[in-house]
Amino acid sequence: MSKTVRIAPPNSLLFVSDQKWGDPIDFKIIKPIMWNRTSVAICCLMSQDGETEVTLGSADEVNPGWPPAFDDVITASRSVVVSTSERMILLEYPVQSSHSKITVWTNREKEPDRVVIGVG
Repeated sequence: MSKTVRIAPPNSLLFVSDQKWGDPIDFKIIKPIMWNRTSVAICCLMSQDGETEVTLGSADEVNPGWPPAFDDVITASRSVVVSTSERMILLEYPVQSSHSKITVWTNREKEPDRVVIGVG
């Protein structure tokens, strides 16, 4: 079952990883979506401009029908979480495998105010 929250996250960033927070992401070159083998960082609407709607669920269930902005596998054990840069967990999705396919859809490339994250 999918879940949705609305938030103006600190630093206008969302992270997708397991509860161990994954490996640090190299921020030398800033892109709308950055990733490594254990986590994904997603830039979203500037926090002072309003809230971003964030949805997490099964990829089949949450697919909005747009081309994905990101589609790859990360290492995650037991669950995939969406968190802020302050490590506040916003959403959580249980997984069965240590490797989880993550698909991210955003309603626009820069400062999206809608981010949809599919697992599996």
